Amino acid sequence: MLWGPIGTHILREVQTGIDQALAASGYHELRCNLVYDADPAERQARFLKKILDDDSVAGLLAAFVLISETEMKKFEARGKPVVLLDCEPAQHIRGSVNVDHAFIATEIVKAIAARGRKSIAYVGPASGEAWVWSQRHGSLALAVKEEGLEFEFEMDTNFESVGEGESTRRLLDRRGDIGAIVYASDLQALGGMRAIKERRRKIPDDIIVIGFDDSNASRSVMPALSTVRQPFMEMGSAAARMLLDVLGGNKSALRNIKLESKLILRDSYGATDIK
Repeated sequence: MLWGPIGTHILREVQTGIDQALAASGYHELRCNLVYDADPAERQARFLKKILDDDSVAGLLAAFVLISETEMKKFEARGKPVVLLDCEPAQHIRGSVNVDHAFIATEIVKAIAARGRKSIAYVGPASGEAWVWSQRHGSLALAVKEEGLEFEFEMDTNFESVGEGESTRRLLDRRGDIGAIVYASDLQALGGMRAIKERRRKIPDDIIVIGFDDSNASRSVMPALSTVRQPFMEMGSAAARMLLDVLGGNKSALRNIKLESKLILRDSYGATDIK
């Protein structure tokens, strides 16, 4: 199991799904976590070489990390199946479980447009940071364009802690009339809400706020944070079951699966029911 740089709460949910699927399989995991590694590329290369040469390793699950076409072909040649979780799928091989980023982007934009807002900003990592961020940023920008609204972007790579809302302040300095802000994580949204309140803007009357991940904090903040609940546990379970099916002899089990996230609308959108 190879883990790329992703939030620890997301890692825990995906891992729970994997553990449940593997519980009675007889297989054991060898894990490599690149989240806090000083040189993740070098460690990833060493880990892939190790498991490629180890005859006791039957296959690979890789989450939120880029694996080169060359490396994928090496595993394919050794007969070791690879299943990717929210990674850029290699074109020559089938075996991935991804979030349907286009679906949830459209859901978000249509919900905001229904409130009569004409502009939407996204605060988070840029498209080039990683495949998952590229998909989220690009899908949201496209959905905004298709809805005929204005799109703004403000870079903020600190998606794992509640910041001081500096990125939101920069955004509001540039576009004080923004109608809605979508954040890459709930924690970013909490810092952003603080900055919005400092500017004496009302949530959601002036600015609708939506986060990602449906964390516990999203329910406790005032106003309650609208957010996106992503199918992380289901993702881990589906990927592990796919790999087990292939190892059990069902080569056709390798396929590309897309899972839908759910938009949870709360007080920061104008909904009064907390789900």
